[in-house]
Amino acid sequence: MELFSRDAEMSYLGSLMLINSQTDLQDAIQVVPNEDIYVPAHKSIHRAIKSLNMVGSAIDIVTVKNELGTYLPNVGGVEYIMQLAEFVPSASNWLHYAEIIKREAYRRRVL
Repeated sequence: MELFSRDAEMSYLGSLMLINSQTDLQDAIQVVPNEDIYVPAHKSIHRAIKSLNMVGSAIDIVTVKNELGTYLPNVGGVEYIMQLAEFVPSASNWLHYAEIIKREAYRRRVL
């Protein structure tokens, strides 16, 4: 039994790079704490996105890639960052992906 959803994590992170509204982006970034993300590479990408947000930078494939810097190969390279953005069924569904991540994190803590 898996206690995480790779698809939800990928869709959530991809959504963060595609959300156009600054207000929605602020909400989306705050909903999921980094410790709720299961996949180590996804934790690093999420941390990079949060860092960019803290300094008011744009969040997209290029800025996330640059924020990861020399750590980029450890998360799958620029190809994986691009895959995250392409994987998202709909960036407007970010809250649904976040809820799945949070539910799975809760299940892991309970077990």
